[in-house]
Amino acid sequence: MCHFIITTITTLLIVLPTPAVANDFIVVTNLVPPIKEVHDGKLTGITGHVLIEVMKRSGHTLNPKVKIAPISQALKIVKSASNTIYPGLARCPLREEHYKWVGPVYSIHSGIIAKKSRALNLPCLDAAKGLTIASVIDSAPEQRLLNNGIPKRQLIRFKTPREAINALVEGRADGLLMAVNPSYHMMQEDNINPTDYETVLLLDTMKLYFAFNPDTETETIEEIQQALNELKKTDDRGNSDYLNIVSHYYDVKN
Repeated sequence: MCHFIITTITTLLIVLPTPAVANDFIVVTNLVPPIKEVHDGKLTGITGHVLIEVMKRSGHTLNPKVKIAPISQALKIVKSASNTIYPGLARCPLREEHYKWVGPVYSIHSGIIAKKSRALNLPCLDAAKGLTIASVIDSAPEQRLLNNGIPKRQLIRFKTPREAINALVEGRADGLLMAVNPSYHMMQEDNINPTDYETVLLLDTMKLYFAFNPDTETETIEEIQQALNELKKTDDRGNSDYLNIVSHYYDVKN
C-alpha cells in the first residue's frame, strides 16, 4: 500500500505542470529608439537587449508582457509596484532613493536640437532663455534645464519623444531638448531629414541604469549587477558580449 501511494505521488509530480514563477519581473518602459524599443510585443533596443541577457545569466526571469507607458507614468509604476523594472534611466539625486539600480548600462548625450535654417547660436544654457523648447515630461534633460534656471513656461512639455520632435518639425518650438542620437535616429525612422537639424547646445552625458522597484531584494540586485559586469568583460582584443550587443544598434563602443 505504501509503495502504491509513493508511486502515485511520484507520478503526479512528474505529470503536473511546474507552477509559474510568481516573481517574474515586469518591464515598464517608454519608447526611445534605439535605446528602448518594443517590437511585436517583445523588448529590444540597446538597454532592452542587455537586460534580457543579464537576467538570463543571473537566473532571473522577465515576464514576456512588456508594459509601454510615457516616462512619467512608467516611473510611478516602477516606484510603487513590486517586481518591476524600467530599462534605461538616468541616475540623479532626485531619483536615487526611489529605485534600486544596476548599471551603468549605456551612456547618451543630451542637448538642444534646432533647425539649421534658424542659425541659432547657443554658447551656453543661459542663451536658451527666451526660446520655446519642446521637452519630454519628467525626462532627465528636462529636469536639468529646470534645475538650471530655465522657467517651465518656456517649455512645451510632451508625454513622448516623438510628440516633442514633431513640435520642432512643425515650428511650434524653437528647440528640442532630448537625448541627441536617439532624436536623430527617430527623425530618420519617421522620414524627417536629420541633416536639416543641428545640435546647437550639447549638455550632459547621461549614464543609463536599470531602475528596479525599491523593494527588490538587495541580493537580487547584486546578482544582476554581477551578470552585467561579466557581460562587459573584454577579451585580449577589447571585445565583449556587451559590445557585440551595442554594435547591433550603433557602430560605436560605449
